[in-house]
Amino acid sequence: MKLIDLTGAREAAVRQSIPCSKAGGKFPGLEIGLFAPGRDALVLRAPTDFSRTDWRGFRTLAVEIANLDADEVKIEVALAGTPGETDRWKTATFTALIAPKTRATWRIPLQQLRYSATWGSPWGWPRQKGLGCLESTGLLDTKRVAEIRIGFTAMPRTGRVGSAGVEDPKWAAPVRVGLYRVSLEDPIKPKRWIDRYGQSPAFDWPTKVKADSDITRADRKEAAGLAKYRPVPDRDRYQAWTGRNARRAAGFFRVESVDGRWWLIAPNGRLYYATGMDCVICGVDGRLDKAVLAAHSWFPPRTGDMEKSWHRRDGKEINGLSLYRANLIRKWGPDFRRRYLDRAVARQLAWGFSSIGNWSDHDLSKYRMLPYFSVGPSYAGMKTPYVAKLIHDAFDPGFAADAKKAAAGLASYRNDRMLVGHFLSSAWALNSEYATGCG
Repeated sequence: MKLIDLTGAREAAVRQSIPCSKAGGKFPGLEIGLFAPGRDALVLRAPTDFSRTDWRGFRTLAVEIANLDADEVKIEVALAGTPGETDRWKTATFTALIAPKTRATWRIPLQQLRYSATWGSPWGWPRQKGLGCLESTGLLDTKRVAEIRIGFTAMPRTGRVGSAGVEDPKWAAPVRVGLYRVSLEDPIKPKRWIDRYGQSPAFDWPTKVKADSDITRADRKEAAGLAKYRPVPDRDRYQAWTGRNARRAAGFFRVESVDGRWWLIAPNGRLYYATGMDCVICGVDGRLDKAVLAAHSWFPPRTGDMEKSWHRRDGKEINGLSLYRANLIRKWGPDFRRRYLDRAVARQLAWGFSSIGNWSDHDLSKYRMLPYFSVGPSYAGMKTPYVAKLIHDAFDPGFAADAKKAAAGLASYRNDRMLVGHFLSSAWALNSEYATGCG
């Protein structure tokens, strides 16, 4: 269903003083020029620029778009329930990298927006021709979408970057973007679209689970494959590199510059390169509001074998559900958690990883087979102001006391030789918003 009349979109661009022109012919599209990344955008609002605001009946927002520039550009599409809203918990933002002189149809998923927030994880998007680095953030109830913002966030191009380190409109020619179609596609029913195994009933694929026996059959096949695992050559018990002479053995992981490059050094002095998966945990619990409950076509029993599928706050009130955990119970029965941890370690080793990534189940560290990272300090209650995204002001008079309090819980790790380090935070950024006081 066509959502945006591009003739109306051109009028919106004119109202907003955005350079624009018809793409030629019988108005097959609109060409716009954008100057400042993260600030300039073509803003389309209901009801002036589009009339339909309830998007619950559709799985996909299709945006046919082109990068008309000579360099790659990261395009951003932001959706908001209220015009002008920028709160990350009330908007959904999608970005995609488009190659120079490339036209593509960007299929943006809508169905999950009402159920979960995500930071950089694109909800398992399939690869899309002509597009790269698909990312998404935010949370939005598609019952009402009142604004669409189309802009760009980054353009690494020499000669079009200002002295402040970010793209500066005084230095840059406009980034030219072509817009050819904006439509709602793939009609769906907003209820009962998740089956008993956590899958979509609307699609089929070769490994789709259709019976409990499919899960146990896949388990036997995977176990047979993992049994053939052989340790990666040139690695020791710390997964450190044995192909170079050892440095000083300090008894713990540390860093050292070796031949002009910084390396992690294992407790025995060997050079160490950390690779690992984060969030290796036994199921993530979905919240249980009305929208989530309506989406499910089946729920596990709250007592008996499937009881652990549900999450209970303080062991009492049910406040979450994991169908992934339900599938583990189908696979392994009451002992599913221990067997999950066994399998997780076996997988990491067989796949060639050398560490357990952050936000993973702490009990994985007890196997003593892979070095690991702690979740890190707790920043709750820190009063030190920020100087950039997630970076506190180390020169603030209160920083030392705040940092000591935040790190207090890390003392328990002091004698663990398998600990690589403490994870401080994610997605730090020194950006123009904080530098100019706008963030």
